[in-house]
Amino acid sequence: MVNPMIPTSGPTTSGTPHLGGRNYDYTQRYSPDEPGKEVDENARVWNVYLDEAGDYDMDMIKGFQDIIDSLLVFVSFCCTFTNPAC
Repeated sequence: MVNPMIPTSGPTTSGTPHLGGRNYDYTQRYSPDEPGKEVDENARVWNVYLDEAGDYDMDMIKGFQDIIDSLLVFVSFCCTFTNPAC
């Protein structure tokens, strides 16, 4: 039984705060696999996985950069007000 809430093919939309919305149809982007070769080294599933993992990693890195920037500003203010020698 197929869950209608989980898309099995067609366009995917991945919206993240840092990357914005990305919308592509992986069935159009990558050619279909031959029958019996769906899990080989060069199968479509691995290309889609690499795209999704790369976007996820970039989003995580951008999030860490934002957090670190905020922490550096906070630390610089604290250092300035608590210890004028900084």
